[in-house]
Amino acid sequence: MFDNLDALLLARIQFAFTVSFHFFFPA
Repeated sequence: MFDNLDALLLARIQFAFTVSFHFFFPA
């Protein structure tokens, strides 16, 4: 359960980081 939650949290963080990165540095 915790492993699944950790994976989901990591995915959300990575997604948020990618969106923020492209927001500040548009391609």
